[in-house]
Amino acid sequence: MFKRFLLFSSLVLLQLFSVQPTLATTSNLTVRLIDHVSNAWLSGQGVQAWEKQTDGSLVYRATRTTDTNGLAWFDLVEPGAGKVYVLKAQPFGYWVQSD
Repeated sequence: MFKRFLLFSSLVLLQLFSVQPTLATTSNLTVRLIDHVSNAWLSGQGVQAWEKQTDGSLVYRATRTTDTNGLAWFDLVEPGAGKVYVLKAQPFGYWVQSD
């Protein structure tokens, strides 16, 4: 049986670095959930965002559900500018996470 992997893609890094704190009502991280066996976008799946602390521990921040295009939007504090986030999902009964 093939293993299924998820690909989490984000906005262009340049856009992430230019997010302004005053734009808190707009999402600053977009992810897409993909089944790499069939290349299908996975809709209706929960994606969790966890903030990685300096000691390596994770602190839960938010859960979003993917739309029909496999996209989920997060409003996170300073992604790519000092804060590190780990994204987790469980689309086929197995937890997977971003690096």
